[in-house]
Amino acid sequence: MSDLPTTGTLAELDDEVKTAMAAMMRVEEHPVGTPLVIEGDAPTKFYVLLDGHVTVHRAGSHVQDLGPGEVIGELGVISMRPRKATVIATTDVKVAVAMGWDLRQAIDEQPALRARLDELAAQRGG
Repeated sequence: MSDLPTTGTLAELDDEVKTAMAAMMRVEEHPVGTPLVIEGDAPTKFYVLLDGHVTVHRAGSHVQDLGPGEVIGELGVISMRPRKATVIATTDVKVAVAMGWDLRQAIDEQPALRARLDELAAQRGG
């Protein structure tokens, strides 16, 4: 994978951090209706939404909609606790995907990434 989006959650990170993250990710495409994350499941993957839109539900209630540049699944991967929400593609989506252990290693090596994800966790109630 070559580049992460220049907008959205990770836009403020410097190019070195984005390049390191992009190197550990691969691109996947999923059709509308695909669940990317299921509430209660083990947190094994982290996603960056490259194209398309998803909806987030917690305990059956709509929480928010996300679009390109947003991250998905980072809270569970960082905390190593079961997923707190279900995320379903509302359009065909293209995502960059990394395994949880790769994200945890990147966080250990990149303080700016850790700070940004901690900020996001606070915003999302994580």
